[in-house]
Amino acid sequence: MAIAILGILAVILATVTAKRLKEARDAKRKADLILIQKALETAKVDSRSGSYYPSCESYDTYSNNKCPITDVSTNQDLVPSYIESIPSNPEGGGGMCTNYYSNAYCYMPKPFTCTGFGGAKPCTGYLITTCLENIDEPYSAKVTGTAFWTCPSTKAFKLENP
Repeated sequence: MAIAILGILAVILATVTAKRLKEARDAKRKADLILIQKALETAKVDSRSGSYYPSCESYDTYSNNKCPITDVSTNQDLVPSYIESIPSNPEGGGGMCTNYYSNAYCYMPKPFTCTGFGGAKPCTGYLITTCLENIDEPYSAKVTGTAFWTCPSTKAFKLENP
C-alpha cells in the first residue's frame, strides 16, 4: 500500500514539475522577445528620420516576408550595436518561420515589401513571435492562437511595434 501511495505521489510531482518547467521556458521566451523588441526600437531611433525598422537579410522560402531573427538576420544588424547577441529559445533555436512547429523567434517587418532603413520602401512596423508550450496560458492581446504557423500548444506570444 505504501509503495502505491509513493507511486501516485511521484506521478503528481512529475506532472507539476513538468508544467512549471514549461512555464519557466515560456517566461524566458517572452523576456527574450521583449529584449529583441527593445533592440528594434533602439535601431529605429538611429534610422533615417528615426522612423524605420530593419528588414530581413533574406527570407524563409514561402515565408511571406518573415525570417528567424538571429545575430545577422536583419538589414541593419541588431548585434552588436543594439543588443549583445540575439537570445535563443530555451529549447534551442532554429527552424524556419513556416514550419508546423519551430523553435525560432520570427520577425516580420512591415509593410510586406519593405527594404529596411534606407531602401526605397522603408520598414515602418514589425511583428515578432514564437510558440509557447503551456497550454494553460491565458489568451491576451499578446498571447494568441497562432504564430505565423500553428503551434502545438495553440498558444503564441506576439509583439508588434508600439
